Amino acid sequence: MSAIAALTLLSTGFAQGDLPEVSAKVVSASLFKNGYAVVVREALVPTSGQGIIPAPPQSVLGTFWISSSPGVQIRELIATTLTKESDRDVQSLDEALTANVGKVVGIKVREHFEGTAKILSAAGSIVILEPTERTQQRGVLILPKGSVLEISGAAGEVVWKVKQKTNQQALRFTASAPRGGVIKIVSLEPGISWAPAYALDISDEKTLRLVARASLINDSLDLDGVDVRLVTGFPNVPFLNIQDPFTSFQNLQMFVSALMRAGAPEDAAQSGMAYQMARNRLSEKLDFAEAFPISQATGEQNEDLFFYPLPKVTLKRGDRGYHVLFTAESEYAHVYTCSLGDSIVDDQYVERPEGPRDVWHSLKFKNTSGKPFTTASAITMKDSSLLGQDMMHYTSANAEATVKITKALDVAVEDAEEEIERQRDALRTRSRTYDKVTIKGRIRVINRKAQAVSLELSKGVSGEILATDRNPKVTVLAKGLRAVNPRNRIEWKLDLSSGESAEITYQYSVYIAT
Repeated sequence: MSAIAALTLLSTGFAQGDLPEVSAKVVSASLFKNGYAVVVREALVPTSGQGIIPAPPQSVLGTFWISSSPGVQIRELIATTLTKESDRDVQSLDEALTANVGKVVGIKVREHFEGTAKILSAAGSIVILEPTERTQQRGVLILPKGSVLEISGAAGEVVWKVKQKTNQQALRFTASAPRGGVIKIVSLEPGISWAPAYALDISDEKTLRLVARASLINDSLDLDGVDVRLVTGFPNVPFLNIQDPFTSFQNLQMFVSALMRAGAPEDAAQSGMAYQMARNRLSEKLDFAEAFPISQATGEQNEDLFFYPLPKVTLKRGDRGYHVLFTAESEYAHVYTCSLGDSIVDDQYVERPEGPRDVWHSLKFKNTSGKPFTTASAITMKDSSLLGQDMMHYTSANAEATVKITKALDVAVEDAEEEIERQRDALRTRSRTYDKVTIKGRIRVINRKAQAVSLELSKGVSGEILATDRNPKVTVLAKGLRAVNPRNRIEWKLDLSSGESAEITYQYSVYIAT
């Protein structure tokens, strides 16, 4: 930044006077997925060096900054409220009566009077009339406004425009600048965002084709040939819900209260993405990238954030934009996964319901795009059929991604456990007594599909693992380090031909609270 201004906040109004109004044009925007964006605006400094920038952005605390082009020196910058006066049409007979006080007009009053009269007053709910000499009515009439049916008069005699005053927030500045000098405003603000999505086409038996797109959601800005960057990653912005005091025009008490609330951490509500799967046969094969030009820019890695560039975007406030970001191809594998939960919860054995467990048909492939995949929805297509939808989790370039397609009903997994030994009161603590129980588990797998499958099977186990078969990978987890029982994850990889079944056994001992 070439010049940082000392900023002063005034709560009193400021008459605009003869200062020119200068528009701050959006020149770039970096969009996050949480509804916020870093927006850069530029305002041309008038030859007088003074001006008004209307409607400053509602910035997040500490993110409103002023800079300038070389040679510009900002001597004063004040956030203020301007009072503007303008004309508008009257919107009721009440307003028309008030606007014509002191004038002689034609007037019709229900059951009382019809003729010309001077309106003496229209305050409150009554109107006071003085009939003219041309009418038979004499004296002063005091009538309810509701009895007036109409007023009339020649053009120019009846007032039908009224003055109105509106308050507008604005920035007033004084600067010395060469011709063409600009003031730059940088702000993190709500109102514009982007939502990513992926489509995976597995029509080819070996190579997957991925298309990444972005939906731009614009509720706040008018973009005209603006360079936009779409940001992936997780920025640390702890004051996201607090407005910057320079542009919020909150009173002091509201600002301090917001700061106090921010000082007490709140539990973040986590909501998962729910997807309803459907099969939809289309009339012809679809190519989700063919109809759109694909951005040739490779993107930019900046520390832990990645930026997808979209040059020269034009999007009016309230519009939505559809942009294809990139395509990629990668070899893929069909993988079937099943995760069996731990039977021990809070040192108690929890009986699991009988029946087959969920087996998911998934795709496993390498991110060959050279760009990270951000967390987003992903659909899987084959020969124009929608097979399923899942969440694509953040995946770095050259890392492996796994996306679920649908439940595999033809690959069945059933499990059962039985107690084979119990040692009473094997462990005593200050507050509890535990039995040491030895448990044997069996997992039965059968492949009813017409082709061979690869199954990745995992099982959570609390306690000490005594025996396993089929050479699984056993990982001791860091969860529950202070618990009586250690926690483990056992992982098997099985290749099953069509119609083949397999049985897995394992054995472990665990302390059960009595």
